[in-house]
Amino acid sequence: MDVFKIFIVEDDECYAEALTYHLSMNPDYKVYRFSSGRECLDNLGLCPHLVSLDYSLPDLSGEEVLRKIKVRNPELPVVMVSAQEQIATAVGLLKEGAVDYLPKDEHTPERLWYLARNLKSEAAQQETNELLPGLSKTELRKEFSRRVIGESPAVKKLYNLMEKASSSDVTLSIFGELGTEKEAVARAIYESSPRRNGAFIKIGLNDVPKEGLESLLFGEEVQQEVVPGAFEKANGGVVFLDDFSQLEDGLQAKILRVLRDGKLRRVEGEALIEVDVRVMVGTHHDLRRDMESGSLREDLYFRLLGLPVEMPTLRERSTDIPMLAEYYLGQYCRKNGFPERLLTGMAKEKLRKYSFPGNVRELQSVVQRAAVISDSTQIGPEDISLNESLTIKELLMKEDTLKGYNARIIRHYLDKYDCNVLLVADKLNIGKSTIYRMLKNREI
Repeated sequence: MDVFKIFIVEDDECYAEALTYHLSMNPDYKVYRFSSGRECLDNLGLCPHLVSLDYSLPDLSGEEVLRKIKVRNPELPVVMVSAQEQIATAVGLLKEGAVDYLPKDEHTPERLWYLARNLKSEAAQQETNELLPGLSKTELRKEFSRRVIGESPAVKKLYNLMEKASSSDVTLSIFGELGTEKEAVARAIYESSPRRNGAFIKIGLNDVPKEGLESLLFGEEVQQEVVPGAFEKANGGVVFLDDFSQLEDGLQAKILRVLRDGKLRRVEGEALIEVDVRVMVGTHHDLRRDMESGSLREDLYFRLLGLPVEMPTLRERSTDIPMLAEYYLGQYCRKNGFPERLLTGMAKEKLRKYSFPGNVRELQSVVQRAAVISDSTQIGPEDISLNESLTIKELLMKEDTLKGYNARIIRHYLDKYDCNVLLVADKLNIGKSTIYRMLKNREI
């Protein structure tokens, strides 16, 4: 791309001059100025790459011009600039298709300059991807199937979304129940995207103490020592924020700055650091409900939403269960030096009929436990135990012997920790031989 064309649609002549002067400092930019909405619409044949659109124009409202632009060219990036700072206005314009909303202040020219730079870089990367030999649809599906296994209609629909996400740099939001392989999808998209040569950094937000999360994400400067955070380390790559839910307001504002401006400030630092990262979030929470309740900022919600990907539950793709079970069984046997074990037809059917409330994670645990307790290379339905884990209240409501309660507790921990006998033994402060004996005797 030789010239990046920018439309400045602004009726305030002085402000338009300031924006034009600032953007024209880049010789790759060709800036066109228009003082009305109709002028802008009449000149769309010049094929601009970016439109900076004032919200208040003398002839048409900025929102009306935005709608007309999107009808004629849905892919054209439009940035709304306004003296109004009402969050409802900003959210409404983002819903209409604006790529950003900038309050009209002394920082606007700089923010617009950085936004244009990022859009130009993305457009150039897209041109490069089109010129270079890329992965065919068949090759992409093969890459995806390394991470997400299945042939059901639900998985094929998921692959279609993953293809779109791989060719884009938009923020990705992956929604789904616990255990539905959200991280696997994020990694598959990253590995098939132009950012695959950069880092992929996963941060489990629920795994980090609240007091240390800000430093982990944004870095810190302590006693003249700089410790980069996840966003800096992943510069040029991807940050995957797993278990995204409610965060304190200060963290929300800092994440918003990264998404909006590509900048961050380290803890105890003063300088703003530029970063180029793609953000992916995984969550089993209803973020819209968090936004409506006020615990999640509206502007952050819409920026995080980006391209939403809904993960199918295992009960929605039950035809994939036998294939998945065989894959995880073989993987577990190879890893632990077990002889090859195969599932009988009846065992597969028993698995297929089960609802798997814990999704893929629960299926992994079930087949791993079956591999441990089976004395044969053929795993039959009698080797597969599918009782759901109970809450403490449900556990105590049903009368049982002490031995029975112990078995339920051990089984709950085996499910929770993917049948890792050594870890469960350590957590419960019991001997690993006790667990192995109970497994062999089918007591759990």
